[in-house]
Amino acid sequence: MIPAQGGTFSGTTSGASQLTGSCGNSGTSPELVFQWTPAVSGTATIATCGAGTNFDTVLYLRSGACASGSEVGCNDDACTNSTGLFRASRLTPTVTAGQTYFIVVDGYGGAQGTFSLTITPP
Repeated sequence: MIPAQGGTFSGTTSGASQLTGSCGNSGTSPELVFQWTPAVSGTATIATCGAGTNFDTVLYLRSGACASGSEVGCNDDACTNSTGLFRASRLTPTVTAGQTYFIVVDGYGGAQGTFSLTITPP
């Protein structure tokens, strides 16, 4: 669970794929899910950009429920990762204070690896 004030979190995706976002080709890649409930409404920034991410990420956000919740946003390839290529992802969703969101760090086309996830609340 991510604190309301956000921050930067590291992780590794591995294993089988359980979820798929509406963008990118993430159906065969393993994912890691983070739960976040912001304390302030407005535009947040959620990203896997930078040297801490070493694979082609797909990032999506769901509200309400992890597997069946409505998708608030999805992004594939918005910024650079450790390779210097545009293979990391960034979302700038409008979030509501007190609403629980599920941030899904997924991979493109079977990709998996380590990542650095940064959440900046409104």
